[in-house]
Amino acid sequence: GALDVIMDVLRPGRHQTGHQIEKIVDLTVAFPAGRPLDLQSIVTGWREPCVTHVHYREFDCKDLPDSTEDFFSWMVKLYQEKEEMLDKYYKTGEFPYQMFDRDALPPKVISHDPLRFLLIHLFFIVSSYMFYTILMSIAGHFSVST
Repeated sequence: GALDVIMDVLRPGRHQTGHQIEKIVDLTVAFPAGRPLDLQSIVTGWREPCVTHVHYREFDCKDLPDSTEDFFSWMVKLYQEKEEMLDKYYKTGEFPYQMFDRDALPPKVISHDPLRFLLIHLFFIVSSYMFYTILMSIAGHFSVST
């Protein structure tokens, strides 16, 4: 089934040609009160600022289980750990960043400035218009007049 296809891609040595996937990344995103951000809120800034935790772990593909059953068990365990992490966060309000690694660094707060987003959008619009004007000017020199 689908799990066998995934294993064919992830297992080292299965494909002798081309590039082989060496690592996979497990990503867990924790939103405040379990309410994810949508694209509209991100772009327009309608939602109040909030702290979103992103936790990742990487795994070497060569260390993954070989059999379909063992790989399935590994994936189930991975999702159980993710659920445990999110459960701790939603119960305590503190993100358990050291749950898998006692030496993990504390979360880094990254602030997003709405003025910066506005300036980036304005720059994109103005530069797009400038390139359009330049291209139309160049195209006008090559047009055949009748």
